[in-house]
Amino acid sequence: MSFMEVYDKISFLLYLVTAELFICHRYGFKKYGAFRLIIGMISVFLFRFFWSEISSLAGFPRTIWVIASQYIIAFALTLPVLAFSFNGDFWSVLFAGILAYCLQHISYQMFVLIRRMWGEIFPFLQSQWLLVLIFAAELLIIYLTFLRNQKKNVPIKVNNRVQVLLTALLLILVVYTSFFGITGASRSRDPLLFYVVLFYSISSGVLGAALEISLVTIRRQEVETAIMKQMVHQAKYQFQISKENIDLINIKCHDLRHQIRKLRGQVDKEALDQMEKAVAIYDASLCTGNDALDIILMEKELQCREANIRLTSMFDAQVIRFMKDSDIYSLFGNIIENAMNSVRNLDPEKRCISLSGYYQAGWNVIREENYVEGEVVFKDGLPVTTKSADYHGFGVKSIQMIVEKYNGYFSFRQSGDIFRLEILFPEERGE
Repeated sequence: MSFMEVYDKISFLLYLVTAELFICHRYGFKKYGAFRLIIGMISVFLFRFFWSEISSLAGFPRTIWVIASQYIIAFALTLPVLAFSFNGDFWSVLFAGILAYCLQHISYQMFVLIRRMWGEIFPFLQSQWLLVLIFAAELLIIYLTFLRNQKKNVPIKVNNRVQVLLTALLLILVVYTSFFGITGASRSRDPLLFYVVLFYSISSGVLGAALEISLVTIRRQEVETAIMKQMVHQAKYQFQISKENIDLINIKCHDLRHQIRKLRGQVDKEALDQMEKAVAIYDASLCTGNDALDIILMEKELQCREANIRLTSMFDAQVIRFMKDSDIYSLFGNIIENAMNSVRNLDPEKRCISLSGYYQAGWNVIREENYVEGEVVFKDGLPVTTKSADYHGFGVKSIQMIVEKYNGYFSFRQSGDIFRLEILFPEERGE
């Protein structure tokens, strides 16, 4: 038996399993998962290789139904192997398997289409390497548009199981109808019918893959939206608590300063000076003209002092007079928090954060600058965080949500070791 004969027997499974592993490897292996995967996949490949002998011994007639069914059966056999090898439940494995089958199906049908249309003109298009290139391009697209956003060692969670089952039924329907259609078109020798069937087969595979990916991306967006709403709610609550606490602190500090003055001449002057300096830190009320901004700046100023970070602000509160207090509290809280995380581990002289707000050429401008170490990675115009917490990146997304809520624009930029956030609100928003 030649190499090409062996390849023809296992090529379907080779591409299918490659796509399955490409998706499932991000789930992480179970204990002894790699060993189970090797043993299981060898068994599936042997089944596929000896399918003709197995079907003959079983007495299956060599009909289109049986020929098409061998691919569905081989696919079904890979699923328990994946389930016993990788983390995740049945539904996450089924999701990966269906998406992988769609990718295999699309790449092969595109290969057949290209070979049929231009193979005689360009003989190199009949090479199996073209199929490899198409398949590799598909995997790259899936990675860039979908898998790259998935956390490693975390299986894809499937909530809409009905949609997964419907996609599986669609895939089975496409496999059988494609076989019947291509067989009928070949017998009729009608090239137009052949192309129609191929286009139907490819578009159906694309639809199946799109349904699978949308299943996860829509769910992710729903979760992010729920988290953002919860963050907004918490910001409103936290703002109210902070306002009450700071008002109380200011009252107490004011009383303490009077008490300290009365003790002058009765207690050691140096000790009183230290006490007065400590009280002054908490009694340093900021007066930007906006209570919500004053509160969050005071909170962050205290945190910055503790972390040996210098926070300076020159702010005209008129540029945010149209915003709700809770949005101001949340927006500037996230801006300064992100900046603090950026400078916290820098050299002391670079632990600086500058915040300014001013009116310029018809725009209400908010600008924040801080030093940064290394090159910041941007994705879709937003800086990518390296934190692994549950609220991974939500601080930046919260800034985006609030700015867009007031029809504003924002940009993140890096110039050398300076990181800059600039927010613009149109003048009419302040009227």
